[in-house]
Formats: sequence, C-alpha cells, structure tokens
Amino acid sequence: MTPLLLDFINRCAVLGSDPDQVLDMLEQDERISDAYYHELERLSANCYGAMGGNIFLTKLMTPVECDFLINCASHYDFAPNLEEGAEYRIEEAMLEVVDPECYESLKETLLPVLNAYCLMINSTPITKVVSFQIAKYRPEGTPGTGWHLDKESDFTAVISLNPENFEGGGTGFRMAPHATADVPPLMKGQAVMFNGRSVQHRGLPVTSGERLLLVCWCSTK
Repeated sequence: MTPLLLDFINRCAVLGSDPDQVLDMLEQDERISDAYYHELERLSANCYGAMGGNIFLTKLMTPVECDFLINCASHYDFAPNLEEGAEYRIEEAMLEVVDPECYESLKETLLPVLNAYCLMINSTPITKVVSFQIAKYRPEGTPGTGWHLDKESDFTAVISLNPENFEGGGTGFRMAPHATADVPPLMKGQAVMFNGRSVQHRGLPVTSGERLLLVCWCSTK
C-alpha cells in the first residue's frame, strides 16, 4: 500500500464520509487523486463480474498482522452458529465475544481501510461493523460450505490468514444461474470483497490442514 493511498484511507477514516467530501478531497489534492485512480484501475484489473455484483481482490493486511491474528486464534474456542443453515455453518470465533480487545483494535486499524475501499467500490461509506470473525475450515470439522448469502452484510471482506497451512480450499462464486467461478486460496493478507447480501458464494473444501480466514461483515445502511 503506497503512502499516498494510505493517506487517502486515513482521510476517509471517519465513518460517515460523504462521497461528495471524497470528491472535494480528490479535486484539491492531485497526488491523492492520482493514487486513488491508480488503485481503482488496479481493482478493475482484479475484478470478477457476477449477476449479484462485482467481486474484487486486493491486499488488506500485512503478513505480520495475519500472524498476530493466527496467534490470537490459537487461544479461541471455535463453534458453529446453530442459528445458521446447516449447509453453511462453519467453525467460527466472533471477535466481539471471544476477544473484545482484538475486536476494538481491528475497528481502529482495519475498519478505515475497509471504509475507504467501500467508498471506492460502492460510492457509499460503511456505517456499522456487523461482525469480525475468524472462520476455520478443516477436513475433520467443516471442510467447506454450501451456497449462501451473507444476509446482514452489504460489504463483505474475506481475508486470507494462513495459505501456507492447508491444501484445497478457495471460494466459489455464482456468476449467473448457469455459471460459477472458483477463486483459489489467496495470498497471505489478500482479500476478496463483495456485496454479501447479493453475491452467492461458498467455501470450497479443504483437503488437509487448517484454513483460517478473517471474515468482515459491514453495513452501509
């Protein structure tokens, strides 16, 4: 992430940033504007078009940040949410519940980044974090999921934490009623971003090891 793009993200850090305010900022600072439009071009080059909305790939976290979360997760109790459908239940740890300190830290450090990308992609800011959770996939537990929507998330970001520790996996997306596409496991810290309410997706089965993801659900309502 370039310093200028980071500057743009920091300027958008306050939730409720108005697109008109962003436009004013871009018009007043040519260097920030260049960084912004360069990132938009990069996002467009790493974009899948689906019937329910576009799917974008980008790096959101550093390996050090990922390793920190992996270490934290080693102390969590993971359990499926029994209120969700059986075909898409996963072993998960809701950070607001199991680690409030980590949850608040992510709101301070990661949320501004998510908000900036939401403004870039959707021209609307994030208004609320619905959940930050660590999801675990493993052959002896939940290797994958069925097709589903994130019914409470207007902006979903799924961040790869440990691609070196498992085989298989990846994310499937329904591009149209007759067509699907599979995104292979991402690099460490890389994320796939999409509208969880409208883009149908599934976790592809892990064949060995343990896959950990940071799943971010956000609302723009």
